[in-house]
Amino acid sequence: MYENYYSIDEVCAKLKITFKTVEAAVEKQILHPILIPFGSKTRKLFPYEEIDAISNLLEQTYGIKELFKLAQQDDRFSDITLNTLRNFIDRYPIPKFVNPIDSWDIRRILRSDLRGLFDYIDQKYRRRKYDSIKQWIKPGAEIKFISDVNGYLNFDFLRDCYINKYHAKGFSSFQDVARHTIYVAEYQNVDWFTNEKFDDIYIKCSDENKFLEFYELWDRVNNPEEYYTNKEVAQMFGRRVDTIAKFVNAIRVGKLLYLEKSKVDYIYKLEKETITLNELVEQLNLKTDHGDWSDKKIIRVLEKLGVEYIPPGKHPFGHANIIFQKDVPKIKKHFENELTLKTSSPYKKYKFLIQNIKHSHVPRTIEAYEDFVVERFNAVTNGIVLVNALVSIYTETFGTLKKEIFDYDNNELMNLLDTVDTNTAKDEMSRFLNFCNRTLSTRYTNQFKIHKGTNEEEVQPYSIEQWLDFGFLVFNIHHEHYPIYLEKALNVRGYAMTWLYCSLHYVVGWRHSDLLALPSLSLETVLSMNEYELIQSIREGKFSKEMAQLIINEMMRIVKAFQRKPQKTKRKSNQPLKVVVEDSYVPVIGMLIALCEAHRRIEKKKTLLTERAGRKNSHINFFSEPYREIFGEGHFMNSRAVKTYLNIVQTTSQDQGWGMGYYLASIIRSHKPDKRGIASTTQVYLEHINKSNDVDRITFALCERGTFGFLPYLMLKLIGGELFVKKDMLEQNEQISELLPIKPYMLEWLVKGVVDNQSRVAAVIKELLVTPKEAMMEMLRKISLGEAPSKMEHSQCLLKSVDRSKCIYPTRTDCVGCEYLIPEMYFLLQFRDLISQVLTNIETAVFEFDRQRFSYALLNAYLPILQEAVNLFGRERVSAFINLVEIKIKF
Repeated sequence: MYENYYSIDEVCAKLKITFKTVEAAVEKQILHPILIPFGSKTRKLFPYEEIDAISNLLEQTYGIKELFKLAQQDDRFSDITLNTLRNFIDRYPIPKFVNPIDSWDIRRILRSDLRGLFDYIDQKYRRRKYDSIKQWIKPGAEIKFISDVNGYLNFDFLRDCYINKYHAKGFSSFQDVARHTIYVAEYQNVDWFTNEKFDDIYIKCSDENKFLEFYELWDRVNNPEEYYTNKEVAQMFGRRVDTIAKFVNAIRVGKLLYLEKSKVDYIYKLEKETITLNELVEQLNLKTDHGDWSDKKIIRVLEKLGVEYIPPGKHPFGHANIIFQKDVPKIKKHFENELTLKTSSPYKKYKFLIQNIKHSHVPRTIEAYEDFVVERFNAVTNGIVLVNALVSIYTETFGTLKKEIFDYDNNELMNLLDTVDTNTAKDEMSRFLNFCNRTLSTRYTNQFKIHKGTNEEEVQPYSIEQWLDFGFLVFNIHHEHYPIYLEKALNVRGYAMTWLYCSLHYVVGWRHSDLLALPSLSLETVLSMNEYELIQSIREGKFSKEMAQLIINEMMRIVKAFQRKPQKTKRKSNQPLKVVVEDSYVPVIGMLIALCEAHRRIEKKKTLLTERAGRKNSHINFFSEPYREIFGEGHFMNSRAVKTYLNIVQTTSQDQGWGMGYYLASIIRSHKPDKRGIASTTQVYLEHINKSNDVDRITFALCERGTFGFLPYLMLKLIGGELFVKKDMLEQNEQISELLPIKPYMLEWLVKGVVDNQSRVAAVIKELLVTPKEAMMEMLRKISLGEAPSKMEHSQCLLKSVDRSKCIYPTRTDCVGCEYLIPEMYFLLQFRDLISQVLTNIETAVFEFDRQRFSYALLNAYLPILQEAVNLFGRERVSAFINLVEIKIKF
């Protein structure tokens, strides 16, 4: 049926051309094949008549390259140049033919006209006589002469090189060899020499290998199976190829560029099979149907769909992002779905999102859930807020069911609820369980209730292994994933926000809302660069630790100078946010703050971080598999992270014997203290480290919370001394037992009794508040100045502030359990000792490094706490214990 047709391989062989040349000829409609089905594809077949006509023409004619080789072999004009030959062909009155498949081959002549053409050239051509190499030397070039030719390669060697390159046996004249040698020597950066008569040319023997590298290069690029010339590539693409040549690092030899074939073929495929994102926007009419879409927004969609895109710099087609046309239907379907979701009712949106997910293993559960969903959407006015939660339960929770939901017992359902992602989804899942319990027969009997919003009392801290492993992932710049994370963050704002959001939890105890309100800053003022220069400096590895520190300093300055308050409590409390970034965290956090600011400017957004930064999907997409290995099915939550961070502060304080862990945690969290100096909210975050059965650990933790601040001195100073703090719990218990006739369980009783006395203390204070103003002020002055001492060191007595001779328990030798004791002063006294020690360390430091270290601690750790003490107790009271003027003078 197709006997009168050639295959494409046969055409290539018959016409001695490449497959690409055939394809280009078909595209330009020079060749006219027919298409026949071949499996799932089609094949091209070319008519005999058309191909044979071209073949006959090529066989009966000479092209310009063939004529030039023949002319060089004729002694009459062996030195003729190609341009001169072209001129003679144009002037000689004989028929000229054009090669149909090579638009550059336009001077073909009949083989029978060859003799006449050469006779014509012989009559007209005037051969130039060359007796030296002067005419081949560039004006102003340095000429090096030699008289002794030992150690040099002469004309014979250079002529052999020329002959091997051009296969020019018999017509390698001196001038050709000289001209070629000068070119190669300059190309290879090899010195060439001549004599005083300019009638010979040399190179050093030591430069032989370097000189011959040119011919190795020539042999490599002069391979049509591996390289195209720039003319061939121009013919393929139908335009100049400067950009393509630069992209593929083309090799120039003489006047020709040689481009690696595999790279050019790939680019040719890209041009035929891809479109730019701008073309995609127009093709899908996105601006009309979906609003204005920037490249970055579309790229986020592509990443979500798993569609490959090629950014600028990875292709030679300008500054556009490009995608393969085969992916357009998938992208189109996505936007059609988005439009459907945007215009659908909440219930229809829910049904649309679950339409492709089947749970055939629990059919009765799915049937009951459908009834529940209908009831829920009918019961609420704003059903759109339930869609994601209901879809999450259907797609994720039901996918893990091992049996029908009605067959679960109470304990199994509690474990199942723990795996539900968000609080809203937990709330809806509990409603569904109660719905089933109410309407169907179930094995479980519980009524489940999950309150919406974050319930901090139920949130568990992360394990120390999780906390350290995730910190290693976030901050280790030598981690194998770090280059991947950095590239992601540089290209996509959402990834940079996710990274920064997670990293901040290791240096501040802020709520989610406060992190999202992180202030922006001026890159020009801090780093003297704009957003584009900043991104470029990070990409090139030029963003230094010093630059990161400048960013951190500016962020801390803004937070402190403007007294930024927690979003949740700023109307009720005057406690400002606290931020101190330890030195090892500076490079990553400083870089990420600057990068997020750059992204914010480029995308013209208002805030540094958005809600997206705290979402589970954002974390998984950015950190990928290592994230799942650390958190399993859970994720990195603000409430759990803050609890972990504050617990570490508390534990470190206990281990170091600071005695101020509770105060540190309260200040870090910016909680408002009550009249006793106790920020009760902080207790929620510290409860998990005080569950030990050891009474002395419980007592120690209670002391740090400020319930009765005198106990560290009572137990440690009077019983064990300063070394007591360094002992472990068992040793402490043994020492207490030896020095006092009291058991650990009796200490617990003592703690309970003191706590019970707190209500009595409040009653005494109320009585004192009704005293005349002058008497009250005098009483407070005495307390502030330490003029009302109790029976114990480092504490004051309310009763003695009125009458120094009075004591409600005159037979006691201590004040343990007395309702008139003023324990808050213990904090100021103990803190005075600590800050005095730091000041002494600064004054006595031998090395500048130590002086800077202690100064940094004073500025960033102690002085912020001191400021809180002033806010809480008042400047006069604090001055009675801590010399503020002395600190100001010394520092």
